[in-house]
Amino acid sequence: MHPPPSKRPHLIQERPWAAPVRTAAAANKNPRTATGGLFLPQQIMIAIMAKLSVKALTRFKCVSKSFHKVITSPRFHRVHSTQQTQQYPAFLFKLCNTAFHRRQIDPLSFKLVSYFSMTDMGGSILYKFDVQLPEPIRLVLPCCLGVVCFATEMRLLLCNPSIHQLHELPVCPRGVPMMACGFGYVDTDDVKGFKVVELIACLGPKIECWVYTAAGKNQSWRLMDQGCPCLVQEYGYPVFANETIYWKIRRTADVRPAREDDFILGFNLYEEKFRVLTHPVDWTNTTAFGSYTHLVEISGKLSMVQISASWVSIWCLIDPRNCLWSNQKRIAMSSMGRVVSRPPVVAEMKHYGRNGMIIFSSGEDVVMYYDQRQGRFLGQLKLSFFASEFTAYFEGLYPVRS
Repeated sequence: MHPPPSKRPHLIQERPWAAPVRTAAAANKNPRTATGGLFLPQQIMIAIMAKLSVKALTRFKCVSKSFHKVITSPRFHRVHSTQQTQQYPAFLFKLCNTAFHRRQIDPLSFKLVSYFSMTDMGGSILYKFDVQLPEPIRLVLPCCLGVVCFATEMRLLLCNPSIHQLHELPVCPRGVPMMACGFGYVDTDDVKGFKVVELIACLGPKIECWVYTAAGKNQSWRLMDQGCPCLVQEYGYPVFANETIYWKIRRTADVRPAREDDFILGFNLYEEKFRVLTHPVDWTNTTAFGSYTHLVEISGKLSMVQISASWVSIWCLIDPRNCLWSNQKRIAMSSMGRVVSRPPVVAEMKHYGRNGMIIFSSGEDVVMYYDQRQGRFLGQLKLSFFASEFTAYFEGLYPVRS
């Protein structure tokens, strides 16, 4: 017979292998078990979560307050962005087709609809979206920490494709079409966010520089006392590297820079000052058909890429203050003919990928991959649509609005 309930031995005494029972008061004394779960230092949590995708992290934010606090912190954003640059990038395409959207209230007012498609390196579509604006989108600026910028004649929009955020910035008070624009990220004690720059050519020789800080409480346009020292290429693609936005200086028959070898104009976002850079010594300006020189960011440094019918030459800026360049690579276009199904014409080089892979865009519907370690083209991606704008980006959690 079993003993009376009052004299029955405790269950733990019957099962000595079972864990001892702890009261709530005893558990609250130890912070490692106060939450009832496993305790991990914040450094380890950040190291583990930084390897996850944005889609997974968006779900993890809803698990607990501690997860939400870690994932939404600026420190985690920096670590996650650094980790994602070691992975394969994704592509953002602006499709060639557009449409008009009319409002039911006012039939005369309409907006131009631009369609975008996000794909991986294999061509699988990840996400589609559209942007409605009164003006057509002329440029898709290169990615910075997972954020891209759309530019029209008058408007600028910041977009994070990974978290599906789109933010239209206020129109510049000058109220005239911009000559060029650029953006980058600033991380200081006072400002932690994106800065956007507009260059506006006024009547006469003066070129105004307006700066907008998309962070903090005072988000407004500021006119810089130091004007832009020279004209840059209108609607040219800028590059953000070395904490500086770079543009190509306009070089035409009627517009010449102050010095013959001046080629690049830089604007430092921390100092908010301009600086003119010269081109590499061994670079030669050619007007041959199909030859083109543009700027690109490679491993955080400014690079110049010259594309001709037979070669692709790449220079890297190793010393911005003294304008010292290093000739990094020369790729023979003949090696591309074995992997492409049409004549080897490269539009431009967009981004360095993982393991030293270089990404080229050819025409409107072909993307090619070049492995610089093996010194050959690996293959091409034939798109199922035609795109007028293209950029490569890495996933990021940086919000486009504060």
